[in-house]
Amino acid sequence: NHTSHTASSGILVWGSSDVLVDGNEVSSPMTLAADSRNECITVGRSTRVEVRSNHVHDNPNDRGEGICLKDGSSFVTAHHNHVHDVPSVGIYVDAHAVHTHDIEVYSNRVHDVDGSGIVLASEQGGLLERVRVVNNLSYHNRYLGLEISPCCPDNGVVDHPMAPLEIVNNSLWGNGWQDWGGGLGNA
Repeated sequence: NHTSHTASSGILVWGSSDVLVDGNEVSSPMTLAADSRNECITVGRSTRVEVRSNHVHDNPNDRGEGICLKDGSSFVTAHHNHVHDVPSVGIYVDAHAVHTHDIEVYSNRVHDVDGSGIVLASEQGGLLERVRVVNNLSYHNRYLGLEISPCCPDNGVVDHPMAPLEIVNNSLWGNGWQDWGGGLGNA
């Protein structure tokens, strides 16, 4: 499938189980700009989802993530995807306010993001646990190649509700080309 110029997500998996998102191209999504909801490929409140071999690119908006695994999802994998030229984040794993667990992000290529390549976060304090980020290539992103984000302290997140996280054998190159940044960071 090829989705393009959609009002919100190019592909949305929500409240579902046993789903495969494979070999799709998502370009120029979220045409409502700031009024758009979700991301290029969104997986939320779902279980046993595999996101593989997708090409996500050219989101011209001021906000938005390439692939987002979030908000109570569990037993989700994202692998062998190519994400580039999107704002904010290439691949985002966010618990938000709901326990999110058993997520694997591996063998992806993420580059030229106007933010950070891969980010792990808990925007509203939901527990994010048993996340593996392995063998990814993240390069030429504006800020960080891989970020463990303390996102949104104004929203009441005091401690990092993330454990354990496994970050192994990722290649992070040429990130932080704007004002600051680099390879791996806690922004």
